Amino acid sequence: MDDPTIESPAIADVAAVSKARQISTTLAICVAKCKFQWYYDDPDDIRPRCFEPWIPPIVISSGSARNLWNVLRRHPFIIDILRFKNALLRRTIQCSGLCADIDQTDAASGVDLFYAATCKVDPVEYAKTRLVCMSHQHHIAMMLLFGGVLALQWIGTLFNIAMLLRMGTYMVRLVLHVPSFMDQSRFIVEQGEPSQKDIDLVAELQEYLV
Repeated sequence: MDDPTIESPAIADVAAVSKARQISTTLAICVAKCKFQWYYDDPDDIRPRCFEPWIPPIVISSGSARNLWNVLRRHPFIIDILRFKNALLRRTIQCSGLCADIDQTDAASGVDLFYAATCKVDPVEYAKTRLVCMSHQHHIAMMLLFGGVLALQWIGTLFNIAMLLRMGTYMVRLVLHVPSFMDQSRFIVEQGEPSQKDIDLVAELQEYLV
């Protein structure tokens, strides 16, 4: 008697290939930036020295503290940068100078745990602090204040757009997406003189964005 639950090898192979093609994975990009600045204890040379190494974007599976630690503390590209940082801080301490390690991050839970781990292992001889980005929180607070005071939906919408486009790379990503969006033949673009309403709208948007 044939078992209806057992597929033939050919059908099973096709099903496995079809299922494999449907698998998708969501990844994240870890972007880090590091800058060193120091002065020499020399009255004749008060110029600041600055060193800003280039750190390539690194793909991670998620923004968890464990993944951030593996990238920002154990990645081969980061190890030499950390050695330079520790050597510079130690030298400053030996010369009785003032030094500080300042981190600027967002307030994601994974970043909170990562920063707490760095505080646990980093030397206690130098000051270490953190500056939280607060871009999204600032945007929400400003919009609540704007809507509560003025209660004008149209002006609030323009202000919302302006605040969003000023943050990070939102404006660049939107501009880069326009050609591919227009190539889908959803619109027919014709040359012609803009109407006065269009001119007024563009001027109003530029007033908020600039």
